[in-house]
Amino acid sequence: MAEYKMGFIGTGNMGSALARAAAKSGERMLLANRTPEKAEALAAVLGAKVGTNLQAAAACEYIFLGVKPQMLPALLDELRPALLERTDRFVLVSMAAGVKTGTIRQALGFDCPVVRIMPNLPVASGTGVILLSPGAQVTEDELCELERLLQAAGLLMRMPEAQIDAGSAVSGCGPAYVYLFLDALANGGVACGLRYDQALALAAQTLIGAAGTALTSGKHPGKLQAEVCSPAGTTIAGVRTLEQRGFRAAAMDAVIAAYERTKGACRRPTNTIMRPPRDPGGRFLHLSKRGCIDWFRAKMPEFLGEEPIFWLICRWRHRPPGAAATRRARCPRAPLANPYVPFQNDNPERYAGTRADERHAVSGLDLPYRGAQSVEPRSEGMQRLQELQAAKLRDHGAESPYLDTHADDAGGRAAVQPVRRAV
Repeated sequence: MAEYKMGFIGTGNMGSALARAAAKSGERMLLANRTPEKAEALAAVLGAKVGTNLQAAAACEYIFLGVKPQMLPALLDELRPALLERTDRFVLVSMAAGVKTGTIRQALGFDCPVVRIMPNLPVASGTGVILLSPGAQVTEDELCELERLLQAAGLLMRMPEAQIDAGSAVSGCGPAYVYLFLDALANGGVACGLRYDQALALAAQTLIGAAGTALTSGKHPGKLQAEVCSPAGTTIAGVRTLEQRGFRAAAMDAVIAAYERTKGACRRPTNTIMRPPRDPGGRFLHLSKRGCIDWFRAKMPEFLGEEPIFWLICRWRHRPPGAAATRRARCPRAPLANPYVPFQNDNPERYAGTRADERHAVSGLDLPYRGAQSVEPRSEGMQRLQELQAAKLRDHGAESPYLDTHADDAGGRAAVQPVRRAV
C-alpha cells in the first residue's frame, strides 16, 4: 500500500495552487520540485513532506505531474523504472496542457491509470475550476476518490478528453482575461477621480456579484445585461462603447487563440526560425513545396499542420533570378555597417509588388534570398533610393558606376550587387 495519498511533482504556480487545495483533504502529501527550496517552503505551510521525483513515483497513490508539456517526456523517462517496480495500484494525474492520456501511456511504454485534469489558479482559494478527463484504465472508484481529494478546490467538472482543450481555453486561461478586465475597470475609475484601491475594490466586488448572479439566477447573460441597461441611460452608453471597440469579438478571439495554442502546446513555437536545408557543398537545396514540408516534419516531428510553414515555403520558391549568384558572392564590397544599402536583383521592375519583392521587409532571416546584411523594412526614402538605382540600371546597364554586376551562371542574367557609397 502507498505510503502517501498524493504526491506532487512540480510545485510551480499551478502545482502549488492545486497542492494548497488538496491539502484541505487532510491526507498525507509528498512534494517534489526541481528546486528543492521551493518545495520545502510550500511543505512548511501545508504540513507536507519533501522528497524527490522518484520517491513520489514509488510511494504515492495519486501522482500529480505538474510540469510543462515540453518537460513531460523527460520526466516520464525518469519515472518509468520506479513505476514499473510497483506492485500496488497507482494513478497518474497530468496537468500538462495539450498532452492526451494515451500519449502519456505511450511515452511510458505500458498501460496504467491516467487522469488528465486542467485546473485554474483560483483553486488555491477554493473558488477555482478543475476539468477532469479519465483514461480508459481509471475506475469509477478511483475517479470519485480523486474528486473527493480535490473538492475543496471549487467546481469539479468531468469532460470528454476531446473537449478538455476547449474547456481549458475558457476556465484555465479565463482568469488572466478577467484580471485584465478588472485592472481596466479600476483604471477607468482612477481616470474618473477615484483612488486605485477604491476602484479596485469596487470593480472586484462587482465581478463577484455579477458572476454569482449569473450562476444562481439561471438567466442568460444577455438578459441580465438588458436588466441593468435603462433607456438612454449611462450603462447603455458604456455598453455601446465596448461594442464599438470590439470587446465581445476580442474576448471570443482570445479564447479561440488560447484553444489553438493549446492544441499545439507540445510543438515548437511556430515563429522559430530554422536554417533551410543545404547540400554537402553548403548551397541551398531547391525543394518543392512537398519537399519543404517533409523536411520541416523531419526536423519537427510534432509539426502536424502545413499552414504555418507556407510563409517560408513561398519565399523559398519565389527567389528572383540572380539571387543565387548574389548569395554566393556575399557582397564583399558592401559595408556591413551601412544598413541603408538595399538588396537588388537583376530586374527590379519584374518583381515589384510580387511576393518576391516582400524580401525587403524581412529582417535578419537566414533564407535563400538574403543579402550580405540584414535588410531593414523599407521606408519611403529607401523605396525612392531603390527606384533611382533601378533607373540608373536601365540607363547605364552593365557600365553603371553605381552598381557592380556579374553574370549569373544559372540564367545568364546580370546579378546586381550593392557597392560602397561615400559617406
